[in-house]
Amino acid sequence: MELYREIIERVGYDIVIANDGEVAFKKALAEKFIAAITDTQKPETLEFIKNIRRQPETVISTIPILVIMEDNSDSSVDYIEAGATRCLYKFPSSGEKLVSALKEIIQVVKFPKNK
Repeated sequence: MELYREIIERVGYDIVIANDGEVAFKKALAEKFIAAITDTQKPETLEFIKNIRRQPETVISTIPILVIMEDNSDSSVDYIEAGATRCLYKFPSSGEKLVSALKEIIQVVKFPKNK
């Protein structure tokens, strides 16, 4: 995650890092985030996403969530069904792809499509 921190901070976003899903969830409830980035290295990633989406209609329940997938053997279906906004494969993803995906999911929330 340190590499992600450097990439994201370079384009002007602040980043808060949590070492596990429970800590991340508590930080998400306590802070005002515009997005969450998580990865599939932690077994509690799915539970983190589900906990965020289970919150009552608040800002936290609607924040976009970007999941960094370890490799092509990971399936994004479970994460998307749990409530992730987008999944991105770690390799060969570049910093540009990470920043682009982050900006994209933030824009989707700021300017949702008309229903």
